[in-house]
Amino acid sequence: MPRCCATCGCGVTVTARDKYTDETLPYTDIVLTDLNGNIVQSGITNAYGVVVFNDVAEADLIVKGKLYGINLEETSITKDDFKACKKEGNSIQKVIRYGDLNFILKGNVVECNTDKGIQGVDILLKDKIKAGQKNTLSDLDGGFIFHLKQASTYALNGNKDGYFSNEVEVSTSDVDRNKSLFIDFEMCVNPCGQAIKLDNIIFNLDKWDILPAARPDLDYVVKLMQDNPTIKVEMSSHTDSRGSNQYNQELSQKRAQSTVDYLMTKGISRDRLIARGAGESELLNRCADGVQCSENEHTINRRTEFKVVCIN
Repeated sequence: MPRCCATCGCGVTVTARDKYTDETLPYTDIVLTDLNGNIVQSGITNAYGVVVFNDVAEADLIVKGKLYGINLEETSITKDDFKACKKEGNSIQKVIRYGDLNFILKGNVVECNTDKGIQGVDILLKDKIKAGQKNTLSDLDGGFIFHLKQASTYALNGNKDGYFSNEVEVSTSDVDRNKSLFIDFEMCVNPCGQAIKLDNIIFNLDKWDILPAARPDLDYVVKLMQDNPTIKVEMSSHTDSRGSNQYNQELSQKRAQSTVDYLMTKGISRDRLIARGAGESELLNRCADGVQCSENEHTINRRTEFKVVCIN
């Protein structure tokens, strides 16, 4: 611990804390200035919210801080503090407090189904209670920061060339600002061109009509396209290997077209949709023509997928 002596400057230890929760604040910018605003020393608090300044010359000083663009409440160091320091041989201890009433959302954006942080994602934040929006770019590790009002609900969406995201929601209505300053949040973006299975798109035998059970999954695609107005979507229908190749191809094309027609009834433009019948050409397992398979194995191959085509 830095100490003081009669002939040298004093050590100054500054701890940054939240005013309401008293939690310490890592990575807070701290500066010591003279009464004219000139910077004497500067530093950043460590993981425990503490920064140490060594050999600080005796003077009346102001301790200032800033965390994610928000100023902390200033405190002062007086010549009397230096006299006590030199007399007792201990460093000067000061606490500087963060008094902003908003929450800090500490976000992280990753590639979906991985822990890979994605840099350069444009994160859009919309206030769903009071009109307004703001955006920021994720950093090298996929991190981003937003200040959130109390008792509000927000929608977040991420955009980057080659990726798309679903809109996700975060609410501060049930979070007590007296208990927490930070809200940890993770969202993900999907790479374009990746096939995504829709589990509930099931058709009756030899039919291509959209059943009621399929509508929630297709409405999910509608919402995705509304949230990402620059993407196209390819809807693909797949069959198992039973039946002729031609029959399976024609049936799957009709089913794919049915899904596209449904999306169009929800207001999605035709030029953003592609209907693709794959028939039995892209089996997911060994169950090709002539291979004995169980019904469950054949079911794996009967599926509907969508693939996002990003337009740069």
